[in-house]
Amino acid sequence: MKLFAKNLTSLKYKRSAEFIGQALREANQAINFYLSARALEDAKRLVDILVSAKKNDQAKELLEKLKLR
Repeated sequence: MKLFAKNLTSLKYKRSAEFIGQALREANQAINFYLSARALEDAKRLVDILVSAKKNDQAKELLEKLKLR
């Protein structure tokens, strides 16, 4: 009977460890997804800034050309 109880306890801890491991893996995936989405948003903002800067440079070049005429 003691061996049976010991096996049940061991199985209980093993299942708990598996459950905790699965929860940690899912939390890690959620964190990675959040960071990827955040990085994507940051990249989009950077592209917008670069495009805006490029447009500003083109506008400045156009004004300089108009001034030369």
